[in-house]
Amino acid sequence: MAEIAGIPVRRTPAGPVAVAFGRPATGEGTGAARWLGGIRAAEQIERSKPAEKSFNNLGSPLSSLTAPSKKNLPDPENPCSLAVIDGALCRVNRKGRIVTHHPPVGSAIVQFLSTAQGSVIVRELGDGFLPGLTNLYCLDAALNLLWFADQPSGADFYADLGREEEGCLVCTSTAGIECRIDLAGGRTLGSSAAPARGIGVAVSA
Repeated sequence: MAEIAGIPVRRTPAGPVAVAFGRPATGEGTGAARWLGGIRAAEQIERSKPAEKSFNNLGSPLSSLTAPSKKNLPDPENPCSLAVIDGALCRVNRKGRIVTHHPPVGSAIVQFLSTAQGSVIVRELGDGFLPGLTNLYCLDAALNLLWFADQPSGADFYADLGREEEGCLVCTSTAGIECRIDLAGGRTLGSSAAPARGIGVAVSA
């Protein structure tokens, strides 16, 4: 036996029926109106239940607006930065973990330059570098070695990475020679004396 709105109800195939003293209520006596009213209330409650269920299935309309989408969140494991750490070139993710690295070939990495083609130009210290190799070379996006640049002249080394210009790298050697290096293979396309830089002199009155 169940109760709806405080009224004993017995469910039948025809619907809920209010029960008085274990029997279906009749229209006799002063209590008939009360029991009939209870039946109507029970029928209204039963009819409202499917509507409530369908409304609950819709969910909250604000949930889709306020809940953050996991697809839009940045992946903390995604490699996103390059840094020189202890003389090696490292690719670091958003959590500060080293995902991959390229150790120095001869001495220690001091500079790197990411090119428009996606490669990375690296310069190491010239002192103590391996004979026959230059201290400037190129890596791909996965930090694999692609090529070494041509020697500037004699035992000279590269002093900076300079700038990227029309598919070339324009940089200066320790002897003051400006070199244009082909970014596709490291060949020297041309060289000339580096332009002199003005030196400011402070004069006290």
